[in-house]
Amino acid sequence: MTDLFKLVKLETFIFTDTQIKDKIIQLNNSVKYKITELDVVFELYKDKGNITQEEYTTEITQYLYNNCFDSKDKINSVIEENKSWFYDQYNEAVNNKKIYYHAVQYCRNQLSGFLRLKPVERENHETIDTIIFDD
Repeated sequence: MTDLFKLVKLETFIFTDTQIKDKIIQLNNSVKYKITELDVVFELYKDKGNITQEEYTTEITQYLYNNCFDSKDKINSVIEENKSWFYDQYNEAVNNKKIYYHAVQYCRNQLSGFLRLKPVERENHETIDTIIFDD
C-alpha cells in the first residue's frame, strides 16, 4: 500500500479500500499539485454527497479511537458530554449550513482538544506518478 493510501485510511472509516484507491488514482491523473490525504477524503465526501448520522458518528468515533491514546470509555464519555453540540454539527450539514466534510473535521478537532492525540507521521505527501497497491 502507498503512504498516501495509509494516511487516507487514518482519516476515513466509511469508504472502501477500492473507493479510496480509485479516488487517489483519479486525483493523481487530474490535478497538477501534490495531493494530501485530506484532499482525497474531501473528494470522497464530495462524491458521496450526504452521509447518514450513523456514518457521521462512525467517522468521528473511529478516528478518535484510532488516533488517541485515551481509552474508548474516555472517548465515549467526551462525546456524551458534548452530545448536543456533536449532533448540532451534523444537523448544520443536513441543513446545508456547512458541508459534511467540514462538520466531521471540525467536530474531530474540537473533541480531540479533550483527548490525547497520537502523533501521526506525515513525511511522504508526494504525488506518485505510478501507484502500485500491495493488497
